[in-house]
Amino acid sequence: MKSKSLTFLLSLLFGSTGAQRFYLGQNNRGWIYLLVFYFILPAAIWTIKYFNVVYNWYPFFQTWIVLIFIIHLVECIYFISLSKEKFAQQDISKGSTWLLTIFSIIIAIVFSYGINYLFDINNEINIDAAKAEFTMTSLQYSEDLLNDEKTFTSKYANKVLQIEGRITSLGYDFTEENFITLEAVANTSSDVNCYFNKAHQKQLQDLKKGDKVILKGVCDVRKLVNCTIVEYTE
Repeated sequence: MKSKSLTFLLSLLFGSTGAQRFYLGQNNRGWIYLLVFYFILPAAIWTIKYFNVVYNWYPFFQTWIVLIFIIHLVECIYFISLSKEKFAQQDISKGSTWLLTIFSIIIAIVFSYGINYLFDINNEINIDAAKAEFTMTSLQYSEDLLNDEKTFTSKYANKVLQIEGRITSLGYDFTEENFITLEAVANTSSDVNCYFNKAHQKQLQDLKKGDKVILKGVCDVRKLVNCTIVEYTE
């Protein structure tokens, strides 16, 4: 009979790959977990990101990660709650189950190391050295976004932009990134929010509302990220 302790450990560490199900010989359910969490969902999120299906892909990525943790937790609770007799009924293997179990574990390890490259999460553009692909005012940015968001997204998303405009507010959000808001079309929701990572936050110390700035940043449609100040005047 298969080990309940080992099944629990596999659920805890690799539950979303179906390793615990492969271990018990439940190959159909194991393949469902593996294909859904490590092929179908990542492929869908990758498509959303790189084909600009929506302007902000990151919530989909976060949801995927949360679902992985949830399935690990659910599988752990399920197996730990089974009596010895009921757990024995879970083992439907008819021989060695290590091949698929190890294969699913390898998939999890490969993803843990390759996820940053797949989604380009930590590979930020060197904004200080990057050349702006488009130059415009913050009002033009705001107006173009309002006129046709789909066209705007296909043209500017993930591109380095140089924006000139006056600061209307300065702020700080839960991502621990400071940001400034530049002048936009009045009485609309098309604020031009420009986020600065930790490497560039010191640039904001002397800025205040009303200052005119020229900055570079990567377009994330409704905001600019990884920004740096090129020039400013009071």
